[in-house]
Amino acid sequence: FFNTNPKHLGVFAENKNIQPKNGKHSMKFTLTNVYQIPGSPDPVTTYEDRCLRDSAWLKTLFCKLGTHIQVLQHEIVDNVLHLKVLVQPQPQTIPLVLRTLAPVDIMDYVQTTTYDFTTHRGTIKTQMHHPSLQGTCSEGTFILCATGPQTVTWSISSKVTSNFYLVGKKIEAIVARTIKKMNPHARAHIQAHLAPPH
Repeated sequence: FFNTNPKHLGVFAENKNIQPKNGKHSMKFTLTNVYQIPGSPDPVTTYEDRCLRDSAWLKTLFCKLGTHIQVLQHEIVDNVLHLKVLVQPQPQTIPLVLRTLAPVDIMDYVQTTTYDFTTHRGTIKTQMHHPSLQGTCSEGTFILCATGPQTVTWSISSKVTSNFYLVGKKIEAIVARTIKKMNPHARAHIQAHLAPPH
């Protein structure tokens, strides 16, 4: 029941040609997902209500993606969402190169999200939780907009940064590749949540 037209599939683009500065490495990427919400007169509000205001759905989504989360903060103040979660991926979802060389919790991370329900814009910052990878993070801005009848588009521009001079590029590549690999699965689960099959 998912639309397989290329314009409705997630688009991932990255720019690896960012020079290190002061020992830091950065990799930028953009990600775009388009969702169909049949019967919704306001697809943006429907997405916000079902996917952002509902903390229970957030736990369900991460569980479907093979991760466990602890919700550290979920509150809406002055129509702005403040969300903070500790994400603990299951071993089988961690790249093999890290599983063989690092402790199980190497890919645990804290994700902090703010979202303004008035402007339909937000920010996401991910900070690696394990001491050996602190200094590696991703941060970006995202927007929700109606792009057609009963259609909502979620777009993010993000950057992965590492403070590790010698292995920074490899760490960034692993983090970006993990995000890219997870996106189609997340998109499918979100689409099913927004428009469950009959």
